[in-house]
Amino acid sequence: MRDHISPQGDLSDADGNLSWACVRGDKDVEKMYYIISAQNAGETCSTQSGCQKNCWSCTGNDFSRAYGIEDLMVRPGHYSGLTHEDFIHGAVNNWIANGRKNVILTIGKARQVNQQTMYSMANNNVRTAGVVQIPVCGVAEARKNWIQYSSGFNKNRGPNYPCDD
Repeated sequence: MRDHISPQGDLSDADGNLSWACVRGDKDVEKMYYIISAQNAGETCSTQSGCQKNCWSCTGNDFSRAYGIEDLMVRPGHYSGLTHEDFIHGAVNNWIANGRKNVILTIGKARQVNQQTMYSMANNNVRTAGVVQIPVCGVAEARKNWIQYSSGFNKNRGPNYPCDD
């Protein structure tokens, strides 16, 4: 998931319209976030004809909506009424609760969760921090990791891909 993506040049209008939500964060500021996917190649490169030196020209490819997100939109009432907005809110709440870091909730950490969080989890509130484990980062970080991984420069795809850990 990304924060502050500009749909122009990073995400098609069609995919952007299906995958965004505004979330009021810890500083009481509302920001737009998207659930997106970094599939295939991060950029498309080609050689320039007649060029003798530095002949590559590369263009960044668009991110796409996460696979299956359209099912949440076109089948309301399915999936216990969950929406893509619920997943976005849950991911951002988890990220904020962990000091703006992508932290996977492990059994040891789950034992340290407070009573209010446990009550929210028990009541199927997926917006509760710790429930949704979707990584959050900015578009520049996601694009850098996407290009490095898809080009073979960095073969280690971390658990928070395309975000850093």
